[in-house]
Amino acid sequence: MHAQIYRIDKTLPLPKYETPGSFGFDFHGTYTQVEPMKVIEAMMLDRALLVEFTETADGVLVRETFDAEEENAVEMQKAGWQAILDNFKRHTEA
Repeated sequence: MHAQIYRIDKTLPLPKYETPGSFGFDFHGTYTQVEPMKVIEAMMLDRALLVEFTETADGVLVRETFDAEEENAVEMQKAGWQAILDNFKRHTEA
């Protein structure tokens, strides 16, 4: 997989994510650091997001670290981020 992001310090509007039987939500934020194939950092309002890519013997490990918001339970937020990672994995393996 090859992805390029060039818009550092630019607004990051992401499309609404919604599938049948699920809920939808919008992300808005700003990229603060991008190192291709290594790290993506972004600020979403007052919350930080860190995505790290690490090569392993089995492929690439993608790890997301995020500041939880206060509106929804932490476990619900973890499940949402995991669903995003699972969809990303399916996309890259297709």
